[in-house]
Amino acid sequence: MLRAPNSPFGGTKYRGPVHRHALLRLGRYPQLALHLSMENRSQDLIGRGWDCAIRIAALPDSSLIARRLGVIRWITCAAPEYLARAGEPRSPTDLAHHNCLGFMPVGERAPAPWRFQADGRSIEWVPSGNLVTDSLDPLLDAAVAGLGLVQIDHAAARGLIGEGRLRRVLAGFVAEGPPIMLLGGGSRQMSRKVRAFGDFVESLLA
Repeated sequence: MLRAPNSPFGGTKYRGPVHRHALLRLGRYPQLALHLSMENRSQDLIGRGWDCAIRIAALPDSSLIARRLGVIRWITCAAPEYLARAGEPRSPTDLAHHNCLGFMPVGERAPAPWRFQADGRSIEWVPSGNLVTDSLDPLLDAAVAGLGLVQIDHAAARGLIGEGRLRRVLAGFVAEGPPIMLLGGGSRQMSRKVRAFGDFVESLLA
């Protein structure tokens, strides 16, 4: 939920994923105050009072208005400390010899497969390691601490890579994931405040 009480766009309520670098950049917008709900659903967006939501998925037919903000790009990273200790994988097949930290979506019973692209082919790898979590923060914290490799969206890892706390590997095997969609509840078009928020999020993903 995002409120902009003094902005020309009025107040906006937002539900969806927000990454750390977005929170850091929020300080550049003193008119905005951000309230988060991390629910992984979009049912009854309007009935529950939300102005908009972000969904990372191809959307079924819906009465909601949708705007594409970007696309997930899966990159594989590890801390320099881990790579110095365990070596750097040169291809996805090398991952069998590494500690791969897994993300398990809520409601699932197995970690999500890692995705790669090579020579026009899609490759999936089910991570195997000593940590599986359903939350982004502990996954990144473990990777930064040198526990193992992690696959994450490029936007989520960009700040940590820029700080030198994570380093990209397998750069030649990056795969695209699902689209990042902004959902609005207007019957014909998004309100001005929701469009403005979409512009802000789109700038974070660029």
